[in-house]
Amino acid sequence: MKEHFLNLGFEINGVLHLTGRQAIQCIEAGAVLLDIREDYEIAIKDFGLATKIECAYSQLDSLIHTLPAGLPLIVADCVGIHSKECIVKLLENGFQMTANLSGGIFDWERDGLPMRKMDEVMSGQCPCIIKTRTQT
Repeated sequence: MKEHFLNLGFEINGVLHLTGRQAIQCIEAGAVLLDIREDYEIAIKDFGLATKIECAYSQLDSLIHTLPAGLPLIVADCVGIHSKECIVKLLENGFQMTANLSGGIFDWERDGLPMRKMDEVMSGQCPCIIKTRTQT
């Protein structure tokens, strides 16, 4: 089931969780990052990857049939909450090679992994509360 992610991460309730560094290792070996954040979230901070797939969680049900079922997918969001829900939906729809990016883009950035930041930054008491403001 998760041969592409063999000996990586940890599993909880059938969902494999990878750290950002483990995810990079898998991406270099052919896995694809599936970014399920909304457009306004991606516009603020983005994974600095040459290839990834964007499919907003709010659109997942209508677009799930367009996703590549034959590729290992690492699902990512802001902090790793909706990505777990997305993986459950993917598994229910026959996707076999899935993993959750533990901590989402929040931990990805904290770990110093490739990022593209826009002219606006996230602010708020937690990463779940996103407000934009222009950097000065």
